[in-house]
Amino acid sequence: MIPFLSEFIFFEEQQSLLEKLKAVHSTIETLDIIRNNNLELLTEEGSTRIVYKLNERFVIKIPVQNSYIRFNLEEINNFPCLTKTFAAEITEFHPKGYWLVMEFIKPFDRNNPEEFNQKIE
Repeated sequence: MIPFLSEFIFFEEQQSLLEKLKAVHSTIETLDIIRNNNLELLTEEGSTRIVYKLNERFVIKIPVQNSYIRFNLEEINNFPCLTKTFAAEITEFHPKGYWLVMEFIKPFDRNNPEEFNQKIE
């Protein structure tokens, strides 16, 4: 299991946000808390999850609906095998997969295959 790192990486105002998120009982409750805290939306609703920016270093991923919680749980379970070498670091998560906090990374430009190939090499 990944240890909670919030006391080291988040600002004081985000500590209370994370404490609230640890107590949620659904993805709907998670989204309500996020929206009430006016976090910046990084992606419009994707196929499975919504991503909000917590700060310059971290984002929070929330499933669009309960049936997509499995994508968060898969990412949480796979990270210890992939490690930070091959995946964005997951720093915190809800045990039932309602949300996960991970490092903010710039995705590859799909229209630039040269960048993708360079990064893979």
